Amino acid sequence: METIRMGVVGLGGIAHIVHIPGIQGTKEGTLTAVCDIDREKLEKASQEYQIDKKYCFTSYTDMMDSGCIDAVSICTPNNLHVPVALAAMERNMAFACEKPISATLSDAERLLTAYEKNPIPAMVCFSYRYKAAARYARDLVQSGALGKIRHVYAQYFQAWGEKAPLIWRFVKSITGSGALGDLGCHILDLVRFITGLDFKSVTGQHGRFINERPLPDGKGMGISDVDDYANVMALLDGGIPATFQITRFAYGRGNYQRVEIYGEKGAIVYNLEDEDTLQMYQQGCKRKSEAFQEVSVPEKYKADQMQSFMDLILNKSDGLTASVYDGVYISRLMEKILESGESGKTIAL
Repeated sequence: METIRMGVVGLGGIAHIVHIPGIQGTKEGTLTAVCDIDREKLEKASQEYQIDKKYCFTSYTDMMDSGCIDAVSICTPNNLHVPVALAAMERNMAFACEKPISATLSDAERLLTAYEKNPIPAMVCFSYRYKAAARYARDLVQSGALGKIRHVYAQYFQAWGEKAPLIWRFVKSITGSGALGDLGCHILDLVRFITGLDFKSVTGQHGRFINERPLPDGKGMGISDVDDYANVMALLDGGIPATFQITRFAYGRGNYQRVEIYGEKGAIVYNLEDEDTLQMYQQGCKRKSEAFQEVSVPEKYKADQMQSFMDLILNKSDGLTASVYDGVYISRLMEKILESGESGKTIAL
């Protein structure tokens, strides 16, 4: 079995929650090195994951040039995604990049230009593509089980925005956008993934509830300058209407994600809180009521994000990972949504 030596750049929450456990859970991957500018985080990671201190770096280029890794997970704040990815590409090193692919569209397009010249294995971590229920929904919709799609409704709600301090996710120069970039990029990609449809136009609305937040060290206040919520009305290919509601201010919702798709022959409901089933209605089925029925997701739809990255490196990909092209597409889409929200006009894509 081939071993893929992984390095992780950025030791924030997503590295510990998703990437490192994901790497450790793969067949081929092994965590070899870590990188962060915070030496305390490096020390903690060294102890927790038994990483030799000589493989704990404060410079990602030093880590890439050390000869101790074959591929890299990019878990930094958004404004550093592209610089780290470009450095990996210069070294022909495969990378898995957290979403969104960049803080700005110009950076995303700069990465795309470089990638087209050197298309190494690269994945953007739209992690809900790896939920079994989402993959089953994709097959049902794209096989024509619902007939022609009539409506798409999507929500992504979290609840932590009200009392959070001024972390980087609330600073536009670092993150690019707020709820839209943090949550919206996921739900926009997920609808595109399930339906196989692109966006033709968007009408966006976004706003902010809190303009100042406590600094993380508790010493004063700082400016929060990103969107706290976003609503989107869109037209997909074929003029199919879709609506999106996105917020980090929904009390009672931890990580609530829901997609409803209605077609001429039936409908399905995907809900992240129930990953093993879909709710489905099919016209003409014999049933006692018109209610949705619970449908179990077949075992074959189960997938894992970091295993999919290993498969991509080893040329065994199932073709469902999000590419650099997908990452740039969503960045371009979000920029148009923000532009629409500022201008009050519908924007064609």
